Amino acid sequence: ISLDTGSTPALDVPGAAEHALPVKPVAEFLAGLDALVETFRGRDAGPRLCVVGGGAGGVETAISLAERFRRALPDRAPDITLL
Repeated sequence: ISLDTGSTPALDVPGAAEHALPVKPVAEFLAGLDALVETFRGRDAGPRLCVVGGGAGGVETAISLAERFRRALPDRAPDITLL
């Protein structure tokens, strides 16, 4: 059984509200991710992303983002940093 009862992150760190895409709540993350992919479609360079959280969830998120961007932008490999 999996109970997704985790809290949503606060975006009170300077710059977070402007530059971060929280994973929770998931519906908002997916909508934001779709918008982010579209933003990078119009650019020549591949996306540079940073995942904050080096636990299992952070690793899974980084791997999933890499695959998502590889499929969406096959000619531009993503550069993903895991902190």
